[in-house]
Amino acid sequence: MGTCFHTVQAGDVLVLFKGTREPIVLRQTEENHAVIGPAYVAGVNDPNGPLHDGISKMRKYTLI
Repeated sequence: MGTCFHTVQAGDVLVLFKGTREPIVLRQTEENHAVIGPAYVAGVNDPNGPLHDGISKMRKYTLI
């Protein structure tokens, strides 16, 4: 369960950047990703929560 901006669409990506505690919603564009906004997802915002134990898939994003 969670909340986010009303502009979020199917296919958007939820990203938790290293060193942050609030997930960000990104949308793929032709060449990059656009920031849609912050999100709250139960368990993700808790750095000691159960969702953080199983994080093994990481992808690099470059912010410009």
